[in-house]
Amino acid sequence: MSRKMFLTISILITVLAAYILFFSGLMPKKTRVVFVIDDEKVLMDLCDDFNRKNSDIKLDVVVKRHYEAEDYIASGRGDIWMPSDASELIYAADYLSDRGYQMYGRFTKIAFTPMIFVSSRERYAYTSEMSLKELYNNIVEKTPWHDINGKTGWGEFKFECPRPDLYETGSNCVALFMHHYFMSNNDPKEKIGIREISNEGANEYIKPLLSNMIMKSHYGNSFLFDSFENPDRPRVDMCVTFEHIFLSTAEYDARYWARVRVHYPDELTISKPVHLVAMSKSLGNAKKAEAIKRFEDYMLSDEVQLKLLDLGYRPAKTTEATEAALAELESKYLDYGFRVELPELRESVDYAFLQQLQDTIKEYIPREY
Repeated sequence: MSRKMFLTISILITVLAAYILFFSGLMPKKTRVVFVIDDEKVLMDLCDDFNRKNSDIKLDVVVKRHYEAEDYIASGRGDIWMPSDASELIYAADYLSDRGYQMYGRFTKIAFTPMIFVSSRERYAYTSEMSLKELYNNIVEKTPWHDINGKTGWGEFKFECPRPDLYETGSNCVALFMHHYFMSNNDPKEKIGIREISNEGANEYIKPLLSNMIMKSHYGNSFLFDSFENPDRPRVDMCVTFEHIFLSTAEYDARYWARVRVHYPDELTISKPVHLVAMSKSLGNAKKAEAIKRFEDYMLSDEVQLKLLDLGYRPAKTTEATEAALAELESKYLDYGFRVELPELRESVDYAFLQQLQDTIKEYIPREY
């Protein structure tokens, strides 16, 4: 028998033996869990590491963007999902599935990102010192810059926010000012819900805000190019976004971020969570439920929490290592306005209520938008 023939037969015997062992139950089957994510290299690396450390689990990573992810989840093919925003959760559950909110079984917060303001570099010395009350007044009254700092060539104060009836960032910007309204009336709220948007005083407070904000920005850091392309004559003075947008693009778009500065609301800001969403159907399977719980615990481990900073998010758990890493980021981006210390936090609008908030404030938005 030739050496080549011997090797061929040996390989066939090995494969046949493995096949028999697997289907005879002597070799345990792996529990397959499908994890749906955006295209994030760091997450892919973490998932590979999880698979190496859990030989009895096969975590299959499916990379889908936006509507594709919603379709995939609604079809029932995913076990865990990390959606990029609440609107995806709404669309998948309400518009693509007949199962409604029962489709989602458990939300595990693994990280968060705070709301921030972005200002034109030349205006930052003044905008970063504005309290929420002053900011509100300057937006509503379209205060001339001459009244703010004596600059006659800067025109009226201009604030931009994504349309709050369409975009989660815009909705949460409105929620921030609603929180400020209730705090100003010595009635602080933990969250904005049905009772809050039914409050007549809060509605009257929000109406002029929505009438006087600019609402032309859309996604990501596109405002850098649309609103602040000309540093000397920016289209707006300030806009709203989340810290994740800054941290995840600061190096790649450094020359554009150099035109602006970031800062945080003075009294409080909105904290947008990053969730692992486990499907109800998957949690009903004992083996899948155990595998999902182990993956959730893995994502909350000290090692992984530290790595989530590479995605631009603040970890859900605070450790000495994450504090040190945030301190390094502050040192690195201090000139941009990044700070470790945050004002008081309020959770972003819950996905189950977001649509109702958007429907309520839609009528207050000028027809031009």
